[in-house]
Amino acid sequence: WVKALEHMRKRIGTTGKRIITVADREGDFYEFLYALTIGQEAFVIRAQHNRYSGDNHRDRGEKLRSILERTERMGSCTIAIQNVHSREMNDITLTLKAIEFVFPSPNKSKEDHEAKKQTTPVKVNVVYAFNDVYEWILLTSLPIDTVQQLQEVVNIYRCRWHIEDYHKVLKTGYQVDEIYLHSSKQAILNLLVMASISAMRLYWLIYTGRTEANIKADQLFETFEWKSVFVYLKEEIPHEVSGEEGEKAALFFAEAMEHGALVPDLSLQDYAALCAQLMKTVTVRSSYGTHPRLRILGQLEARLIDADLVIMGGIQGLAVGREDRTPKNALETR
Repeated sequence: WVKALEHMRKRIGTTGKRIITVADREGDFYEFLYALTIGQEAFVIRAQHNRYSGDNHRDRGEKLRSILERTERMGSCTIAIQNVHSREMNDITLTLKAIEFVFPSPNKSKEDHEAKKQTTPVKVNVVYAFNDVYEWILLTSLPIDTVQQLQEVVNIYRCRWHIEDYHKVLKTGYQVDEIYLHSSKQAILNLLVMASISAMRLYWLIYTGRTEANIKADQLFETFEWKSVFVYLKEEIPHEVSGEEGEKAALFFAEAMEHGALVPDLSLQDYAALCAQLMKTVTVRSSYGTHPRLRILGQLEARLIDADLVIMGGIQGLAVGREDRTPKNALETR
């Protein structure tokens, strides 16, 4: 952990961005927290141990949980978290408390006595977010003076789930933990890069599908991408309702809802017949051009478009109903 922290800082170097180390309970051990604090790193780590407070073990004080229990609440926050079983996003409300906490270095054996002398107590801020079901004790270097700052710490820790789920996709879906068997280090690095990019997009699709259940495939994929799935599964490609057709349908139902109070109570069959009859009065005119990268513009539309390359046709051709004339200068051509 400590070596990875040093390697990360060396690779990033000097940057104006704020780098925050986020870890679950396995990151709650003295050596790592000590390295973070002396390196003045920003961090949010979920606590695992109910430590004693104090500068040393001989004069140790009250335990962490005991101090948190008698601390007054500062406020509350509502966040969205994912249900582990159903994968649905649910809103939960957490009570917030915060304290400053100092704990000594571990009580090591006699062999480590000299190394222990060189260490110092670690001082951290602690955010306690809890309700009847959830409980998070978060060790952090971030400020904890206001409720908004406590909410920020909680939200930063919540982002850790995205990292964990991404690595689950990387290891389970792409089985990157098995590529170390290859003899070439460069081949391993190349494969890791490609798998990481692909896994990132796959996880983004999974997360988007969980949080926005009604989103349509054409908002995430190109037309040929989602259609290829139906071809692969040997299923009929569904009819697309988009463009002019979709806009007209949306306007039709918007007007129907606006004037819905004028319509008397109808049976389901009568309602369907009425909609079908009214839809026949709507005319859908296809827009010019059907190619996704080709459009034929009118004079007004063309004046509103800026282009790197303009191809003009028919300038020297015979115009219908007029004499054949050639532009006399560049200005007239434009």
